[in-house]
Amino acid sequence: MAIIPTQNKYPDRAGYLGLDTDRNVLVCMSDGILQDMTNYTPNSTPEGLVNVKDFGAKGDGVTDDTAVFQQCLGQDNVNIYIPNGTYFLSDSISIGNNINILGESWNTIILFQNSGRGFKVNYKSRIKFCNFTISSFNFDKSWRDDYTYKRMFALDNGSDIEFNHINFENINGYAIYAYHVNNLTIQNCNFYNGGTSYVMIYGTTGRFMHNKMYADIDFDNSRFIRQIGDSNMLYFDNESENCGIGSTSTQPEGTFGLTYMITGGRAILDSNVDRNPLIANFGFAGDAYDCKAVNNDFTSRPGYHCFWIESGISKQHIISNNTFHTGGFGIGDNAGTNVIVSNNLFLDVDNDYLAFGGKCKTVTFTNNSVTFLTEQDFAMSMPNKNTTDVQVIISNNRFFNAKAIIRVYNMSGVTPNIIYNHLVTNNIIISTSTVPIGIRHAGSTTLENCIENNNIFVQHTVGE
Repeated sequence: MAIIPTQNKYPDRAGYLGLDTDRNVLVCMSDGILQDMTNYTPNSTPEGLVNVKDFGAKGDGVTDDTAVFQQCLGQDNVNIYIPNGTYFLSDSISIGNNINILGESWNTIILFQNSGRGFKVNYKSRIKFCNFTISSFNFDKSWRDDYTYKRMFALDNGSDIEFNHINFENINGYAIYAYHVNNLTIQNCNFYNGGTSYVMIYGTTGRFMHNKMYADIDFDNSRFIRQIGDSNMLYFDNESENCGIGSTSTQPEGTFGLTYMITGGRAILDSNVDRNPLIANFGFAGDAYDCKAVNNDFTSRPGYHCFWIESGISKQHIISNNTFHTGGFGIGDNAGTNVIVSNNLFLDVDNDYLAFGGKCKTVTFTNNSVTFLTEQDFAMSMPNKNTTDVQVIISNNRFFNAKAIIRVYNMSGVTPNIIYNHLVTNNIIISTSTVPIGIRHAGSTTLENCIENNNIFVQHTVGE
């Protein structure tokens, strides 16, 4: 039995409350015995907690329970228990310091009618939310506001705030908006049609782990995770699907439709699974720096990239040991000083390729395996930058169904047509072509300090 402590870390003491993740039920210590809370009568309260119904909350889905919730949750140093029921709240609730808020189960449903904030946490610390469902009273799948101020949880300059086993379902606006929060933890939560952006991370540090994020194909949302400011976050072991598929955003493409949109600070994406986003599985852009994507399994739509990198201040981005399905990538203008793409699998790349932009400087593409669904004229593409301030290393990769490893083309207005500092070596390229090549370029282009050697070209016939 796996138990996650939610209040009092010592399971042998009265007042201990934990979440049994194997059975998805709360357990508590009472009379020296760790008991399953499903055995409690509906009106009972675990030892050491304050029941909102004891203060007059009805939980009938009709009565406005705002005043009771504010009375209970606005205090400091309390542990609040919310039994199963539907609690209608018409206005924001301000949360106190050092408080635990525990629901009986996901059948503890909180409905917010307020068009602005739901739970407000301003300059507070040591807060835990656990084991309930939260939704918008007036949820509308077609509702959108790219500059929304609707926030179910509005966190402002707090610390040590945790969300554990919360069901965010059918939400207008943001599910969680974290502004300058230190040590934020969001884990074991479910986001289903969970907001225009499910989570906004702004100048925040912490972790986002073991969560699930989904959306209906007609739900109008822009992204699941957006990180901005000087944040530092770990995204680990999350599962997601259909980000932005129903979006009607009129913003420029690439500003929406990404499951993980990292435009500020550092981020590590580790061991996540994401499928079928509108534009891409993730992007490192804007002021993002020193980001990593490792051990992930990402599937894009045909004709779309799995990831984008457009970050101008990068010291280094690392993309390693991932499996990418269907899509390639775009490493675009201002991608930074050093981008490393290594030891990845690109499987069944469909109507897409691996693209480098005009201003990325140092790119290392090594030990990857790339398989195209149908044969392509080239695997990779890069414009001629006509500058010595660039280094491209493509080595020890395997390309299947491509006639050339990389195409270098002339950018409009760039003269003379000189390609500098490309190392294309020790690759295997498998193609039906009788004349496969490494670097493909216009006849008038000159190669300087470019090395193309030790590549192995294998011809195959259709059906092999």
